[in-house]
Amino acid sequence: MRNILNEGSNYKYTYELQKTKYLEAALSAYLNKEEYLNMLNTNATNKITKNKMYPIENYSLAIEAEGRLVKLYRTDSELLNWDVLIYEDEKYRNSLAVRLHKPKGSDTFEIITK
Repeated sequence: MRNILNEGSNYKYTYELQKTKYLEAALSAYLNKEEYLNMLNTNATNKITKNKMYPIENYSLAIEAEGRLVKLYRTDSELLNWDVLIYEDEKYRNSLAVRLHKPKGSDTFEIITK
């Protein structure tokens, strides 16, 4: 994930993560396919992260929901409790909240957003 963002492919990354979230929102608001795609494309971020991602280091693993949800938190004093996916843009340091979820009956984790 960090490598995808560091290569500058963050639009693709956020687009894939948000597909389901925006589909659920579109269905609940009775939007048509065109309105759904417009909402998805408008909200997928294309902020420049190429070569600006922080290394994934100084972190701890939090296990939640009876072992079905995990998240990595920073443990260094400057970025204490931030998510491990951090990048800098021209003005700010930003973190991307990501959790991994293991669906019931599955052996693998899937990416979900906060």
